[in-house]
Amino acid sequence: MNHQEILNQPVEESEPSSASSQHSVTMENSPEETIRRMRSLPERAARFKESLDTLREANPR
Repeated sequence: MNHQEILNQPVEESEPSSASSQHSVTMENSPEETIRRMRSLPERAARFKESLDTLREANPR
């Protein structure tokens, strides 16, 4: 089958399932992993802020 034949085939539409209607980000991790990541946010934010401060000191405007 060539490309033109593939393009001319009718597209079959299916009913969206409840899982496919969810946003892909919410489906990437288990609930436990999501909770673990959320609990680590304050610590990660502090490290990120420290990194930004260091970069600003190294590269003043």
